[in-house]
Amino acid sequence: MKREAPSTNTVPRLARVTLGYSTEQDRVRLNGVDVDGKSLILWLTARLLNRLVPHLVERQVDMQFSSQSPGSAITDEVASIAEEANKVQCTPDSPEILVASVDVSTREDQLLLVFKDGNEAQRGVFVMPLAALPQWNRGLKQCFEQAGWAQSVFQSHGLSVPAGQGTVTIH
Repeated sequence: MKREAPSTNTVPRLARVTLGYSTEQDRVRLNGVDVDGKSLILWLTARLLNRLVPHLVERQVDMQFSSQSPGSAITDEVASIAEEANKVQCTPDSPEILVASVDVSTREDQLLLVFKDGNEAQRGVFVMPLAALPQWNRGLKQCFEQAGWAQSVFQSHGLSVPAGQGTVTIH
């Protein structure tokens, strides 16, 4: 894996992302394309994901309990077709970054994920509607299944999730 030096430019704001598991790397690969159409690859280790996933699951649980209206009626089959059509394809020269930590915060009806490298430099920002969190967690669960990693992180653990503007940094 090639390592990319921290950029002095602005942090890429990812418009679309695709999750996948890499057998060769034994890591989750997040392909992202920013608002300018530039692609990058973020690598997420099992260690980091085992700490991140419980926070995402708790936010989903909190969201479901606080939601007044039922979720979207999109079937898994329709969602799968839409995901396939929107897959992010990176090029061989796309920068690759090993993610060392992720800042997770909630703003209004959005989840903000800030991906940082080992020097704590922000390398990518992804904002998703909270309504997309169940789909995101399903994608992560599929990666865990493919990797043969423990599934227990996808159970609610009763973690304290900061309300409103609070940010949690996961290392």
